[in-house]
Amino acid sequence: MNTPINSEPTSSVRDAWHTLATAAEGIGLEGSIHAGLESLTDQLLGREWQHDDGPAMKIGRCLIDANWGHSTNVVYQFCRQSPHASILLPSHGRFVGASSNPFSECKRRPGDRVGLNWRAPTVHGKRAIRHVI
Repeated sequence: MNTPINSEPTSSVRDAWHTLATAAEGIGLEGSIHAGLESLTDQLLGREWQHDDGPAMKIGRCLIDANWGHSTNVVYQFCRQSPHASILLPSHGRFVGASSNPFSECKRRPGDRVGLNWRAPTVHGKRAIRHVI
């Protein structure tokens, strides 16, 4: 008998019983996405995490994937209105493959935030956060 190397139980999408649709029944797709994001961010961002060799830490930045067409506007709205808005950012991943320009060669614009294998460009346009003074 062959024993798998990883003896952890495996699961698939087929086995999922707790979905956004069952967690927030009767409020539609956008409402269930918003309710799911609210529940998840409260669980993850509203607590401290014990570091293996140091003090407890809080999550300092949380990116939420906004690339799925049906959820883009919901994610942007949620990131603006959440109690955790100061650490939430909607994100749009981009493929960087062998034929793509490496991050180190990308042109940096004023206001861009750049780190190791990531970059957050300044946002202009309809989804930019507007400040009124």
